[in-house]
Amino acid sequence: MIRITCETLHTLALEELTEFQGGLKIRDESDIEKIRKSIADYGFATPFFIWRNGATNYVLDGHGRVKALKAMQHAGEIIPPLPVVYVDCKDESAARNLLLRINSTYGSMTADTVRDFIKDLNIAIEDIRLPSGTIDLAPLEKKTQDITKRTLREQFLVPPFSVLDTRQGYWQDRKKQWKSIGIKSEEGRDNKMLSHLKKNAEKVNGTANTLTELSIFDPVLCETMYTWFCTPDGKVLDPFAGGSVRGIVASYKQMDYTGFDIRPEQIAANEKQLYICNGNKHAPRWICCDSLKMDTQLNEFDRYDFLFSCPPYADLETYSDIEGDISNMDYPRFMQTYREIIRKACTYLNDNRFVVFVVGEVRNKKTGAYYNFVPDTIKAFEDAGLTYYNEIILLNVAGNKAYTAGHDAKQSRKIAKVHQNILAFVKGDADKAAKIHENVLVFLKGNSKQANADLGDFVADNCILPDLYS
Repeated sequence: MIRITCETLHTLALEELTEFQGGLKIRDESDIEKIRKSIADYGFATPFFIWRNGATNYVLDGHGRVKALKAMQHAGEIIPPLPVVYVDCKDESAARNLLLRINSTYGSMTADTVRDFIKDLNIAIEDIRLPSGTIDLAPLEKKTQDITKRTLREQFLVPPFSVLDTRQGYWQDRKKQWKSIGIKSEEGRDNKMLSHLKKNAEKVNGTANTLTELSIFDPVLCETMYTWFCTPDGKVLDPFAGGSVRGIVASYKQMDYTGFDIRPEQIAANEKQLYICNGNKHAPRWICCDSLKMDTQLNEFDRYDFLFSCPPYADLETYSDIEGDISNMDYPRFMQTYREIIRKACTYLNDNRFVVFVVGEVRNKKTGAYYNFVPDTIKAFEDAGLTYYNEIILLNVAGNKAYTAGHDAKQSRKIAKVHQNILAFVKGDADKAAKIHENVLVFLKGNSKQANADLGDFVADNCILPDLYS
């Protein structure tokens, strides 16, 4: 016979109890077995709440206990009269409302609250259903607690997940700080790659639009990649420099930066912004040269700690008509030259170091099909002897892309990319689709354990920028 360890004015036999909950709460056999074990170990300690409707006694709580008691009775246990408390409900609707409130949770348990509550108990945690999610109940030393309490963003600048979301408030706030020091990475570019977006926006809204017409590199992404993958005070090589962002951010991270760009006007525009780095230990260096000929500008013994770049996306954006500018080449010639630039750049990278390339798929303007630029980039680095190490998705603010996404979907079934790649094929010609994500590819030269040892601890707080809110 089971033990009754509570007292009430009223009792009922198990056969007199009628379940009222139905399928509201789902339990499996393991749940019922845990309740049986609890009753066997600690007795029946909590009375049933009963709504009496005529001759029927409806159970408003304890449905799991009813099932467990019936299973125990079926197994031969003797079930004595059970303690009950009668609850007054005017009708079935009121009873259902009360049942919901009895089963609702108006508070929550955390690892700290559970740990404090059970710290002096000898308890079998596996017999208890804790809230959904993972709660580590192991005792923590104060030093470990202090480290754990830091947020991922404080440790890593942004959370170290495979998706970086530039739409988040903390990302946009940091970006505003970078822009506040005077970075103008768009200078030096007179093309209007995104001008069609403005035209579409004006067509939709009927008014002038202020969207940017130039794609610029994100300084927060740059800062994050330097923090995660470059040695402190390391040397950075950038074979496709473009605007000033990567050089200026490197300077603020106390890193030597060398960037190549084939266009004199871009180099001149970047150098006009050198004043932003006044007072920093290292000033960025931009070299006007075809990246394919970087070996004519670098010493054969020069070595770098980080290879970081954002190459032209084939012919998506034509930067100039200069011979050697790969953005004006057809795709086969582009890839041949691109692969050789990657091979040469990798020879200047120290062993046990990382490479980060920011790339995105691009469509053939004649057929509308993808070139397969991302896999081609991976293959180029693997052929250069590096290991494909991480892929990170960079989510961009939809912003101006939103003005073309609907039109392109209706016209050609091309879908604006956000995260996962949904592969769609088209027969015939079609226009370009909007793209609001890019792939950040990470490669490793050498041994990963040694590379991580050389990088040491993350240093995310050595880059002081103006406080926008003071």
